[in-house]
Amino acid sequence: YLISLVEHSGDKDGNLYTMGMEGDESNLLTEEQSLQTARYLKKFVDRMPGGFFAYYADEEEELIYANEAMIRLFNCDTMEEFRRYTGNSFRGIVHPDDREAVEQSIRQQMIHNDNHVDYVEYRIIPKGGGIRWIDDYGHFIHSEIAGDIFYVFVGDATEKKLHQQEEKESFIRETSKKESQLQMRIEEYDYKLQMNRQELLRRLEIIEGLSIDYESIFYAEPELDRITAYRLSKRAIKFFPREGHGYPFTGFDREYIREWVHPDDHALLAGVSNPGHIREKLATEKFFYINYRVLEGEEPVYVQLRVVDVSENGDASQAVFGYRCIDREMKKEINQKQMLREALHEANLANNAKNRFLSNMSHDIRTPMNAIVGYTALARRHLKDERKAAGYLDMISAFSNQLL
Repeated sequence: YLISLVEHSGDKDGNLYTMGMEGDESNLLTEEQSLQTARYLKKFVDRMPGGFFAYYADEEEELIYANEAMIRLFNCDTMEEFRRYTGNSFRGIVHPDDREAVEQSIRQQMIHNDNHVDYVEYRIIPKGGGIRWIDDYGHFIHSEIAGDIFYVFVGDATEKKLHQQEEKESFIRETSKKESQLQMRIEEYDYKLQMNRQELLRRLEIIEGLSIDYESIFYAEPELDRITAYRLSKRAIKFFPREGHGYPFTGFDREYIREWVHPDDHALLAGVSNPGHIREKLATEKFFYINYRVLEGEEPVYVQLRVVDVSENGDASQAVFGYRCIDREMKKEINQKQMLREALHEANLANNAKNRFLSNMSHDIRTPMNAIVGYTALARRHLKDERKAAGYLDMISAFSNQLL
């Protein structure tokens, strides 16, 4: 192909020019010199250690030339075999799964790169199977003689990709190892924190943990008659306008109960704001909870108060009060209980009906059976008295029909 280009690149008088040097008379070559130069150039390209090929930059992407290294890369012996194997097209070189991405990459690089030099990486399938990775460095040129052409230098990047994959896997293993070590250190640090029981950190951890599910959270110090609001619901904010501010513990929920809590549940919350009551409730358990109803809308809403002892010595000197809505769970539980009661009632009705049926059937069967047994005995005793025996047999027949 290179020889052909040189042969067709002369002027009207038959003078020949080297490629890319048109208009410079100092580069006029004789036909013999041009052919010799082209042969040397082709021989050089053929024997380059790296792959090289050229193809038309049109829809067909027909192959123009490929050097020996490129042909060997596909395990082919000749250019003709290479053309057949690839369908004589650049598309036949690229792995089917990579074609669209490669074409798009080349187009984008041509648009955004003023030098029109593009690099793309893709896979090929050599003759005989397997996968190889290719580094592709391409350049677009326009020739008045040959038209739009891509020429491409390629290198076998398979070992590089395998090395990269190995490095990636090694990096993942190392990262996983470091993460495991870090996790162990975190767990060790958490354990030390737990063992040290640093008061402030423990309070913050517990409060932060509760804040996910709880609408109102208080940190209480009953012995010091102090309670601090850390999170407030719309029902509680009226009575504790400032979060993070301390308030008297004794009677802290009095106004809240009066305004929001269902009258029938007032007694459930009695004593919650009493230090002695809290100490008594937490004497044997780490926490306790109370489910009650608040008046909100047309139907009462179920709320749960959970009180947790967070003191150093377990003496209930410090506690966390958490309020959360459990309306959905409670109503679901109530519905389930109602369904169970209804199912039990239906089962009892069915059982009673069965018992009545069996009782009636027992009576209806027992009466004629007794008669049959009795008349059979009488018939046996009066076998010689045909008239009596016949009468008894008639009675047996009648009761048998009744039983049937």
